[in-house]
Amino acid sequence: MDSPTSPDAAASAVGRSWTPDPAPAWRRVVARLGERIAQGGSHVGAGGSGNVREHQARVAAVARDLAEGVLSLRAPTPARRPAAAGRLDQALARGRRGPEAPAIRAIEPLARALVWREGYMRPPAGLHGRFAQCEVAAPGGPVHCRDMRLGLILFAPGCVYPAHAHPGIEESYVCLAGAVSQNEAGRLTPGALILNRPDRVHRLRAETGGPSLLAYAWLGPAPRLARAATRFVRATPCRRRDGA
Repeated sequence: MDSPTSPDAAASAVGRSWTPDPAPAWRRVVARLGERIAQGGSHVGAGGSGNVREHQARVAAVARDLAEGVLSLRAPTPARRPAAAGRLDQALARGRRGPEAPAIRAIEPLARALVWREGYMRPPAGLHGRFAQCEVAAPGGPVHCRDMRLGLILFAPGCVYPAHAHPGIEESYVCLAGAVSQNEAGRLTPGALILNRPDRVHRLRAETGGPSLLAYAWLGPAPRLARAATRFVRATPCRRRDGA
């Protein structure tokens, strides 16, 4: 049996409707998001092509092991739904018309089961109602994974996510719908990838034409992944704080 948590218990815990057997849908979304990050192009950000390829290979391997193995499904902790999550249907509709339509189709069956939050830490006041984040695979579920955090980020039009870094965590984004820029350099459109090496300070700005949807992956030591720390900073440098 794939899941130690029954669908009925999970639905009761998070206030969402699960399919009678949720495992196939979660397998598909883990596999598809891992594939999209592994195949993302236009490598904007730090790290160089060698680091990008290594990161993509690691994400692909973890996602493949999850999708092909015995899933451990967990009911996520209930959370107050951020206002920005109400834009998910619009973002999915935008993505359905673009090159990331296969990933969008994998997300859609689970749209009502996703638990959205305003990030891992209390966000700055200006972000309230402007963005939402949900996990697909992580140490706390819904698909239990100790080796990676894999999820989605939804930005309202024109949202600016302020300068921040993730201590000890390597992070990638791939755009699924809409467009964003990082550190005011380049434009991330569907299919394009950003890689941020550990501790690199970065700032994201979403386009104004509609909501933008991104998939993200975090890699790092298990204790770092478990803490899921985000450090907001006052400045907006376009390089790592250690000068690299």
